[in-house]
Amino acid sequence: EATYQPTLRKRLRTWLQSWLATRYCIHGATHTILFSPYVAEYFAGSLQGKRYLIPNPVDPCFFNVVRREEPNRILFLGRLYALKGVKELIRAASKLPLHENNQVILGGSLTDPQYVDEIRRLASKLDMVDCVQIRGILSTSEVLNELSRCSCLVLPSYQETAPMVIQEAMASGVPVI
Repeated sequence: EATYQPTLRKRLRTWLQSWLATRYCIHGATHTILFSPYVAEYFAGSLQGKRYLIPNPVDPCFFNVVRREEPNRILFLGRLYALKGVKELIRAASKLPLHENNQVILGGSLTDPQYVDEIRRLASKLDMVDCVQIRGILSTSEVLNELSRCSCLVLPSYQETAPMVIQEAMASGVPVI
């Protein structure tokens, strides 16, 4: 994750936090709760103690979404920062036939204002300003509404473990890319 931080200071800080967590928490843990097999595989050489796989549960409300799909409505839900690949999503959407008819809805934390500005500049450069909506953090009811309306959920991340947003989209009957 440090690689995708916007400044050298943040990259160094993220790397140091990761190193400390791995050295003192992961290596020394006698019991570890893992929420996906991927995490167990990723840390396989580092985990010394007993491991427990307990997947994250999906709220039942996601299984009750009534789909009212709107064509060409592409949904992204997640933190808007480089590791999530949001700019790649916008580039890909700009190459779709009749891309001006697409709506790319970006919901999630805007904790990296520099990256959000890069998203806006890219949308402008690709003539997608009217197509890209940066919505910020959505409430559960807003997420349910967006899942009912979208054509698909796209999560172009460079790395994920077991993203809840994919599980929730699948529970809602939404195609996931």
